[in-house]
Amino acid sequence: MRYLSLFSGAGGGELACEHLLGWRCVGRVEWSDHCQRVLSARVREGLLDDAPLYGDLRAFIDQGYARAYQGMVDVVVAGFPCQPFSAAGK
Repeated sequence: MRYLSLFSGAGGGELACEHLLGWRCVGRVEWSDHCQRVLSARVREGLLDDAPLYGDLRAFIDQGYARAYQGMVDVVVAGFPCQPFSAAGK
């Protein structure tokens, strides 16, 4: 199964998708600079699939990247919103 990850966070859900389910990531969207760095490190370490990483969901849609993924993915996964629990930005 090929999946597209939205709101990827630091990649915890992706570790499950790839290592437990055996799915292959074909793209990620995550706006947090810190999380982007963590995801990139996990790719370099070989823990996550090497896939394009987009930083802004609106640009991902507006610039036509989302449309390019139509028919390419079997599953779209999305991270749990952390806003109610996060101390980021406070």
